[in-house]
Amino acid sequence: MALQIALFIYDDVKIVEFQDYVGIGFRVAQAKRAAMLPPETFVMAYAHGNHGYLDNAAGEISKERPVKFDAMERLGAELADCLVFPTRFMEDLYLNKLGFMPRQHRLQPYPVELADADLLEKRFKPISKIVFYGKPNLQKGYPEFCNAVLQFFSDPQFTEIARQIEEVVVLGTERADERLYAIPNIKISCGKYSRNAVVAKLEEFSVDSLAILPYKGDNHPLSIFEVVGSNCQFIAFKAGGLPEQIPAAVHPDVMCEPNSVALANALAHSVAMPLNERQSLIARTRHSMASMYRVHSDNYLAMLESFKQAPELEQQPRGKVDLIVANFNGSRTYLSDAVFGINNSFHRPAKVIFVDDKSTEENFETMIDVAKRVAHSESVIVRNENNVGLAGARNAGLRHVSAEYVCTHDNDDIMLNNFLANACRMLDENPHVAAITCYDRGFNDGDDWLSEESNTNDYFYRPMGMDFGLGLSENPYGPSLAVFRTNILKELGGWDETSKGTWEDWQLFTRMAGLGKEVWVMPKIGFLYRVRKASMLRTYPTFPGWLRLSHALPGLPSNQRFTTMRAALTPNAQFLGERDALRNRISQLELSMQATHAELARLSAIEMSTTWRATRKLREFAAANRTLARYIRRIAFAGHRLIRKFTRH
Repeated sequence: MALQIALFIYDDVKIVEFQDYVGIGFRVAQAKRAAMLPPETFVMAYAHGNHGYLDNAAGEISKERPVKFDAMERLGAELADCLVFPTRFMEDLYLNKLGFMPRQHRLQPYPVELADADLLEKRFKPISKIVFYGKPNLQKGYPEFCNAVLQFFSDPQFTEIARQIEEVVVLGTERADERLYAIPNIKISCGKYSRNAVVAKLEEFSVDSLAILPYKGDNHPLSIFEVVGSNCQFIAFKAGGLPEQIPAAVHPDVMCEPNSVALANALAHSVAMPLNERQSLIARTRHSMASMYRVHSDNYLAMLESFKQAPELEQQPRGKVDLIVANFNGSRTYLSDAVFGINNSFHRPAKVIFVDDKSTEENFETMIDVAKRVAHSESVIVRNENNVGLAGARNAGLRHVSAEYVCTHDNDDIMLNNFLANACRMLDENPHVAAITCYDRGFNDGDDWLSEESNTNDYFYRPMGMDFGLGLSENPYGPSLAVFRTNILKELGGWDETSKGTWEDWQLFTRMAGLGKEVWVMPKIGFLYRVRKASMLRTYPTFPGWLRLSHALPGLPSNQRFTTMRAALTPNAQFLGERDALRNRISQLELSMQATHAELARLSAIEMSTTWRATRKLREFAAANRTLARYIRRIAFAGHRLIRKFTRH
């Protein structure tokens, strides 16, 4: 909504850009696909680095982050008009290893301004400092750096060259690896600095320092520009996207293989470099990188201009849609409200198919009467001979569908007037998409849903979008009201009617996702959802629902479906044990805190009492008049003895 308002006010904005980390822009991409943004507004996602990228750099998959972050990152990247990669390394990771399928993608490094510099006035000296530049963690190669430094100072073949080094500096931490402090006659310096301060440090160090950037899987680290811009000689690992940032001509002198042995040898090579070669290398590196990124910047601007070209839009009639309303003893009020929404739809259904799932005779007659009120659409009545459940009732209606699209509608919900038009248009424009879902807003049964003030429920359901992995533990696809391609729905056999359990929609969407059928979310409210105390969602046991979901896993042997679902749903046993232990500890601390508060309250009450205040004043007086206090104590002691003597008799 905020972006829609901004684009309305600033109508000359043609490009919306977001980076992909934690999927911050995935709703923007969804909105573009749902035509909620102007068609001339281009949505660009930049592959700055998602959680899969971080896992790749760390060498293992994180078990701590929620799966939804991975889903949001992928959705934002795939639904944007274009996914832009700064490096071939990132392009290969996303497309070939993570399997992303963007609408289109481009390779375009970031635009970076790196000015040429005249180094003649700079008085370079032989290297006497080795500087680690980066966060001291696995991704930045800190362990390899420490091992390489230790080898450099301990290996006999480097002894003569190593005598030239006086100091090892580790930026980004307050304390270096303890092993470094054991190196004889070498000063170890550390420090955490702001960006501006650390760049100033680099410029200060550049005269006699060698910066080390042993990054093992970084995409397009900007720290390399800070190092080169500071005229600091460096060594970087030949890994990730770094080799693409550095001109190939200087690779032999500034890059090495990503391991500590290669880094130790590169250290020796750089430290032993004659002063004139060192100065020449720094100048050549900066000049060639500045030239390369001038070209990248020009290409980046040209890319943006190409994105601003407004697409040619073809107006076409929306595909026909039939609508299925399954009913089992739905009240006249519910059915009338549902028909009210259908009649107000901007895009009229070709047919409205009412399927009665063996309701009472009275209710069946009520349904027939309400169905007569459907305007501008053919009304079809179907009645099951036996009660087969919601999934079976929908399948009975599906057999009567002849339109290109079909919409499912519960008998107690109210569809908003623009949902069918928007959903059918999305399917028209995206032939590879199989179904469209939406947000919904809840209202309590009995509320006047036409009046905002009388709604006692503030419930919203905002499904995330299709993700098979996330869909094994929750429904990220959408609610029951959805528009499907009829041929795909019939090809899948409709809804699973093996039981009357819940989650028939979730199971269908999961089957579709597992078979590569796209399910898109329209990120806006498409209908009003009636919250009833006796609804299936609130009264049906979940076990049959989980069994139904287990049938959605394609190609899995039937005897292994249930354990597969449990593996996806059941938390790690070790985690559960740790969680329970923490809960017990928290309970103990809460009890201890209550006791502490009670004791503090007691002491506070004593402190505020008249006796306490009088005693405190007396102590203060005694401290100021020590001689008098001594006589008072003697008198009090004598009085105490006298009282005890009389009380014994």
